[in-house]
Amino acid sequence: MQPNFDGGDDRAFTPQYLEAFHSIRSGRIGQIIQIVIRWFENKTIGVNWEKKQVSIDEKTSTVLYHHGSHMLDVALWFAGDELADIHVAGAKRQILNDDVAVLMRTKKGIIITSVYSFNSSQEHHDVVVIGTKGVVEIAGYEELKINGQTRVKTTWAQGLEQGVNNQAAEFAASIRQNRPSVAAGRELLASFDALDRAYLQLQRQGPA
Repeated sequence: MQPNFDGGDDRAFTPQYLEAFHSIRSGRIGQIIQIVIRWFENKTIGVNWEKKQVSIDEKTSTVLYHHGSHMLDVALWFAGDELADIHVAGAKRQILNDDVAVLMRTKKGIIITSVYSFNSSQEHHDVVVIGTKGVVEIAGYEELKINGQTRVKTTWAQGLEQGVNNQAAEFAASIRQNRPSVAAGRELLASFDALDRAYLQLQRQGPA
């Protein structure tokens, strides 16, 4: 049996997201009903996190690919299911789509709602997973609550740093144990498919 090389996002391996994943898989909140994501920032397209000018790509510089590439990946990873339907609405305030809402339904009927913005004066980064027996709440890369109880609390920087370390450790463990990684390449391909389907819908809608 060949090892299944990890293709996941290191953000998904932050302490908050990794423990949330294992809690969901263990059945602690029952069957997933809905996943709701908000990822709002005030960002100028064409300027990176170091406030430097960067080249603009008409596809990957949109808020859909900038934020959505991470968070749609996380949502499908949590859901553990294949995408059935996807519906998207987008608006352009700057030069590309920088406000986007994505509504997805998986084959098992899980509803995933994710909204992204580059135009929010206040930042909001949260994920809520609603199950038949409880709720998982994640705030950025800083805090995880399960059924109202705080399970993990770090700073943003600490969470991201630990995410890189956790990803490397999980990748090495999957090879040593000759097993699939908890976030393997097939999940990443599924998120790429969702992004591409969403982007094609935005293209068909035209400017708003």
